Amino acid sequence: MRQCWLATAAVFIFLAAPALAIQEPTVTFIPSQISINSSFLMIADPYATSTESVNVKWVVFGIENGYGSFPKVGSKWVCYFSNTDPESTCGPNVFPAPSYGTPYEMQVNATNQFGSTESTMLNVNVGGIRMTNQITVVGSNVYISAWVSGAVVGGVAYKVYNAETIEEVLGKSGTMQYNPNIAGFNTSISLPKGDYYIAFTANTADDFSGGVSKVQVGSGGGTGTSDIKADDIVYSPVIYPGQELSLREVFRITNTGSENLSGISISVPPELSSYISIVPQQTSLGPNESTYMSATIKNILYSTNITTYATLTAGTKELRIPVDLRITVIGQPPESTCSGKADKSLCLGGICCSELCIAGGECCTDSDCSSGQTCSNYKCSATTAGECAGKQDNSVCTGGICCSELCIAGGECCTDYDCSSGQTCSYNYKCEVQANECAGRSDTSSCTGGICCSELCIAGGECCTDSDCSSGKVCSSSSICETPSETPQGGGFDIITIALIGGGVAAAAAVGFFLFKKFRSKGEGEGEEGEEEEFSEEDFY
Repeated sequence: MRQCWLATAAVFIFLAAPALAIQEPTVTFIPSQISINSSFLMIADPYATSTESVNVKWVVFGIENGYGSFPKVGSKWVCYFSNTDPESTCGPNVFPAPSYGTPYEMQVNATNQFGSTESTMLNVNVGGIRMTNQITVVGSNVYISAWVSGAVVGGVAYKVYNAETIEEVLGKSGTMQYNPNIAGFNTSISLPKGDYYIAFTANTADDFSGGVSKVQVGSGGGTGTSDIKADDIVYSPVIYPGQELSLREVFRITNTGSENLSGISISVPPELSSYISIVPQQTSLGPNESTYMSATIKNILYSTNITTYATLTAGTKELRIPVDLRITVIGQPPESTCSGKADKSLCLGGICCSELCIAGGECCTDSDCSSGQTCSNYKCSATTAGECAGKQDNSVCTGGICCSELCIAGGECCTDYDCSSGQTCSYNYKCEVQANECAGRSDTSSCTGGICCSELCIAGGECCTDSDCSSGKVCSSSSICETPSETPQGGGFDIITIALIGGGVAAAAAVGFFLFKKFRSKGEGEGEEGEEEEFSEEDFY
């Protein structure tokens, strides 16, 4: 009897032991801090043994529909919350507003097949700073950008996690610095083929932000014929309402076969054609050749996801290309024109100045800049004008020369007199060669304010020789067609006085050549008598 009791007790202990294996589950958030509307991961560990079947559930008190179960991913129980990703495993972000010092109360319960339950209570703080992320994958290169709204932060930290193991990828973390060219934060990393979560966090003195984005690396190729390869069209753009955005050199098509491909075209489902179009930049490819696809997003007024397939055809060959666009729409659409707009109004690509849209502009006048700065080329920069006060033109100042008591960065001249012969001082204070617009052009060609004669621009000119005038008129010394008066002795030349001042010798030579040509043409028109006519000293007095 005693042996029987011991055997029964041993069986009882064997069956009861697993029921006591689970413990109070620990809960980890990725990222460690989350914010309103952000995507995030919640991982529970109930410390279950390999023989246990465990159900892990969560509930947020005081929130309607604030409950659910943790799906098991590998050896972990993982909830993926996202307002934008239709593949989220636990639905949208469950927290409706920032906690602002009063954390949300959450309970996580783990129950095994023996009915044993262990629970953990959590206080969850939710930040109020919104963050928008954009991730572009080209091959193994991952380009990351982030924009923070409603707060000024010093940087955005990021960490990369393997989507299968939910383990941090070592060496793939850091802090993104502000890039004024995109008015946000950015960086780039390389990752091997696989699925990942990239977690972002940012902080101010009294608030914070955090969220994750899911990314797929090296999955290009679509499905279909093996003679064509194409990148998956995966992109997360940030646009204004209704803004048209074209991605021109991101996604490739490659002919991996040994034959030429022709008639390449790409179509999207008809119901999406008013929102997205995809066009190959080349319609034919030789073996091993590739080209880009131009993907254009348009008519999007609200944040949305487009998850579909595009169909690439080349003759009888066909390829289905996965399309996954996570489109975030922010703000009001800026005007593409500045007509009637005040200075510094936003326009596509910059600001309005004098009703012109200046791409990348920061300022229109000095008053738009901070103290100690001036507006130069529509950018605010530190002024060094004070050091030229009382100094002569062409005096050296920081980075340039003084002109009219202003320091001209990179300046070479203030007036034409500061430049070499044949050069003028341009509007940007640089010595430049003055172009001869009549060089190489035939007589009577139009030039600025007149016509060309002997490769010189004659202001107000009508003719170069008598043959350019109508019957009964001759070409005067001022290149004007006039009715001739009685021809004075000396061959009909007007009396010309040339004042040789400074460099006037060259001018005199040019005028002399012009008069000689005119005289010769007149002589040709008068026949043999004209050829016999000679100059005499009286002709010039």
